[in-house]
Amino acid sequence: MAEAQEGGIPAAGQEQQLPEMDRDPGQGQGEQAEADGKNFAKAESLILDATNSPETKSNAEAWHIAGYVQSKINDEENQKMYLRKPYDTTKFYNSVVKMYEFWSKCDELEAVPDAKGKVKFKHRKDNAARMKTDRGNLINGGIH
Repeated sequence: MAEAQEGGIPAAGQEQQLPEMDRDPGQGQGEQAEADGKNFAKAESLILDATNSPETKSNAEAWHIAGYVQSKINDEENQKMYLRKPYDTTKFYNSVVKMYEFWSKCDELEAVPDAKGKVKFKHRKDNAARMKTDRGNLINGGIH
């Protein structure tokens, strides 16, 4: 039983403390979407600072995260469209453009060989799959 406790698994009879939730369980979907949108705006601001910082602007992971934030912003607007709720068309299409820009920069930075002369693409496959899926929205955004 001591092994289970050391591994982070509570022993029999012990209750596990769960973290407090940030939202009220009775909070509606619309209110949660609004709260998420505020979090995305904050996340976008923070990661843009990281992509402009001299210490992290050549870090592929920072650019990957910046693209990921844009993909989540896009998903949020897409969900609003699906639910036939008011959505921001410009925000929807701009998030696709930014996602493409950020993930292209991530790919560019991952293509730089390491000290041994090897190139490792950590995010290329996943990013390319999402970019392929959203290619139609990129084209439609150009029309918009």
